[in-house]
Amino acid sequence: MAKKVSINIRIESELRDRFNAAAKLERRPASQVLRDLMHGYIGEVERKHGPVANRSAWDEWERRNDLANAQASIELEGYVIPDEMQAVVEQFMRDEVSIDAVGEKADELAGSQFIRRSK
Repeated sequence: MAKKVSINIRIESELRDRFNAAAKLERRPASQVLRDLMHGYIGEVERKHGPVANRSAWDEWERRNDLANAQASIELEGYVIPDEMQAVVEQFMRDEVSIDAVGEKADELAGSQFIRRSK
């Protein structure tokens, strides 16, 4: 069974009262309505961005920013990262593979096509 935790939020008293009245009218516990709303919101975000896991939007932004900077640095040197490597990086961004898998793919491609001079 999952651990249960509490969330404290600040809202206007009128909003709280109307929410509680609406939940009561539907004969549903307010806490269940909130859980349902949270699940719906998570589903909506995941349809747009992929699984959210336990990482924050800030963590994802930092990860994408770091990878974009690395890619820009490589491209400034006149090199191109092949599509095969880009695909693994995108899998990493979606938490489908670990950073180790990215490193393994880089090692695999290093001797052949990992980074080739652009034309």
